[in-house]
Amino acid sequence: MSLPAEIARLSFDERLQLAEELWESLRAEPEQLRLTPEQERELDRRVIAYHADGDLGEPWRLEWLPKADRADSR
Repeated sequence: MSLPAEIARLSFDERLQLAEELWESLRAEPEQLRLTPEQERELDRRVIAYHADGDLGEPWRLEWLPKADRADSR
């Protein structure tokens, strides 16, 4: 899909604003955003794996710390 000429002539900031407005217009109609059966199965699989794993991971802030310092930050 190529961009219509009018969109291609917009500046980066204008295109970004347009994308944000388009996204917000989609969010206004959540009932229209449906998952495919494959997507639903994948999400179900991930939720089951998440609950079965038992490892909830670490808060993202800890990812910035050296591993030796992470235990002290919990």
